[in-house]
Amino acid sequence: MELYLALLAGLGGMFGWGLADFFAKKTVGKTSAINTFLYSHIFGAILLLIYLAFNWAPANLGPKIILFLILFGIGDLTAYTLFYRGLQKGMLSVIGPIWAANGGVAVLVSFFLFSEQITALRWMGLGIVFIGTILTSFQLQKTEANLSIKNVTKGLPETLASMIIYGFFFPFWDWFLGYQGKGWVISLTLMGLISIVGALIFICLFSRIKRIPSDIRVRGKQIWFWLALIGVLTTAASLSVAWGYRFTTITSVVVVLSTAATLPTVILARIFLKEKLATNQLIGVAAIIGGLIILAL
Repeated sequence: MELYLALLAGLGGMFGWGLADFFAKKTVGKTSAINTFLYSHIFGAILLLIYLAFNWAPANLGPKIILFLILFGIGDLTAYTLFYRGLQKGMLSVIGPIWAANGGVAVLVSFFLFSEQITALRWMGLGIVFIGTILTSFQLQKTEANLSIKNVTKGLPETLASMIIYGFFFPFWDWFLGYQGKGWVISLTLMGLISIVGALIFICLFSRIKRIPSDIRVRGKQIWFWLALIGVLTTAASLSVAWGYRFTTITSVVVVLSTAATLPTVILARIFLKEKLATNQLIGVAAIIGGLIILAL
């Protein structure tokens, strides 16, 4: 029975994050990256508040804790907005796996800053992810004589920056939540609300600096539907994985399945967005997915 619960938790993370990225790609083409972040997080916060209403537990809050939550909120806002900017410019089937490689960065951060032991298998996984990231970063084109680099992946700088930020974010977030106990959902909700306020402040400051009217309008019922899906799916995935960690002891199953969120993302991009990858990029995507699974073992 416990195995089935772990499988459900992991699949919740995989399909939640994978589908959210797919709808984010469709949304950022119709509105700005910051608007996508703002409204999807508002919908996500609503879901968290509903969850809290039925699962209330006291949280360890104080001035230092609030300061940490503000820093986490700024980090979440920055990383997600950069990721959405990358999606605006590049192909989902390439940007998604590169961004997911933040798991490899997180392992290195845990090793150097938190003295976590890394097995030889995980070092191998890190190497595979690194090679896969390089392969997905450009296209090789056949010419009459040989192969040449056609172009560097669009949106790569923003995606790499987001990947690195989240690589630091998650180990510190895991360390932080260790002090929250059962009240971790309150901390998660507060961080989300802080990032929403941060997005509004950023929009106002940007409009003042550029001397243009701030625009947080979203036009089209379909886009609102996509924004709601992004927020609900992302939040549901986070809660599903956290639930799996808390109520099962088969952590590896939960981690491996949730890490494979790039798999449905790539499949959906190929079927519905008609994205075509060069052979080296296909190999790179497969390498990143495989490497992330190895890192989770």
